Amino acid sequence: MISHPKHLMDQSVTIGAADSTAVDSGGSPVVDFSSTTGPFIARIWPVSGSENVRAGRPASQTVYNVVIDPAATVTAEDRINWGSRVLKLLEPKQDAGSQGVIVKLIAEEVSI
Repeated sequence: MISHPKHLMDQSVTIGAADSTAVDSGGSPVVDFSSTTGPFIARIWPVSGSENVRAGRPASQTVYNVVIDPAATVTAEDRINWGSRVLKLLEPKQDAGSQGVIVKLIAEEVSI
């Protein structure tokens, strides 16, 4: 039996599930991520970043690789809570090595 490499996973994360979609006063959808599962062990590191100006204000974007315990259930609608950061998925999760050992995700930080 293969076990996941816990010694490489030095971060703790929770998963914020997209619970319900309400509508704000302007009619725009508002998604609630208050229901969380975890904590799960993970390894997170930045792979790229950019800075630009949006609406006259400086803005930055950092993309992360996330390797997470396969016991974590993560969907495209969920958020990964990592300390004070919130990450959203950019690509579907991948079974790294096709052995169910670790799950690799590509995510970016979102503003809350």
